[in-house]
Amino acid sequence: MKDNLNLDSYDFYLPKELIAQLPPPKRTDSKLLVYFRQEDKVQHLKFSDIVNLLDEDWCIILNNTKVENRKIECKKPTGGVVPILITSYENNKIKFLPYKKIKINQKLILPNGKEGLVVDKNLETSEFELLGDFKISEIEEIIKEYGLAPLPPYIKRKPKDPLYNIDSERYQTVFAKVPASLAAPTAGFHFDNMLLETLEKKGVKILYLTLNIGLSTFKPIKTKDVSQHKMQPEELIIDEDTAKKINTYFENNKKILCVGTTVVRSVEFLYSKFGKIKEYKGLVDIYIYPGYKFKFVKSMITNFHLPKSTNLLLVAALIGKEKLFELYKIAIEKKYKFYSYGDAMLII
Repeated sequence: MKDNLNLDSYDFYLPKELIAQLPPPKRTDSKLLVYFRQEDKVQHLKFSDIVNLLDEDWCIILNNTKVENRKIECKKPTGGVVPILITSYENNKIKFLPYKKIKINQKLILPNGKEGLVVDKNLETSEFELLGDFKISEIEEIIKEYGLAPLPPYIKRKPKDPLYNIDSERYQTVFAKVPASLAAPTAGFHFDNMLLETLEKKGVKILYLTLNIGLSTFKPIKTKDVSQHKMQPEELIIDEDTAKKINTYFENNKKILCVGTTVVRSVEFLYSKFGKIKEYKGLVDIYIYPGYKFKFVKSMITNFHLPKSTNLLLVAALIGKEKLFELYKIAIEKKYKFYSYGDAMLII
């Protein structure tokens, strides 16, 4: 069990060419590794084949949060480009995560020409503060006019890269609603409207909750003992009707498929707190790692995650670390693509 809590034991080697830099031409063209838990069996399919695995006995829960394009390209006074992700802002202050190394007392020029000074770093969240003469309305205008899809650093884009045109559509789910997230619920990328309609025609129930993804996604685990890591709270919104339907399906032994680690964390948080799924608008900071006993979730769709990440640990908690790395080894051998724009795994 101690090895299960050692951060270094969640490392693995991934060839660079398997880190997806672009999404597939069609969302449903992603490859799908299916792991049947009871039979301990693996199957290799296309994501569109999921319609042959689900029927009226299934309910799918999706996260309909929408990514706000808060990545902007600032400049140094010397002319070098410094991409940053704006995490929050107020009059005369911007909090941000840098995509490149940055120093305190460094000057940055915003896309509208206004200058700011980097004055502080929060060691808990890794956010920097930029102070300057800019109003909330100006920052909102910068995000609206210059904001780019907030891609993770391992997806490489050059300044003014035309590939950002693809990202503006594809680094977003087709069912995304109000912009409020700093990152996308990437397990939902593989669904398109036609696939959702086909599933509904088969009798699959499709429900939505909203977990607005915040700093937890970006915060790496730095403690050697993974149990000592702390998640940053994120906002969860689920309405009464959705909660009632999920409870009814659960009580009637309907199979429930959670799409993404954000949905898994949301329903596990609610069930742990209330003993059922309940209408809720508030913060979630549940951290799921090996040793956690699942109270609600049995099945999920997930992408292939970064080494030593909280998402990787969550999946390891569900199926066991040894089994997870066995599946990852198979995925690497079969040339599955990893991370945000990568392929998917279905655990049922």
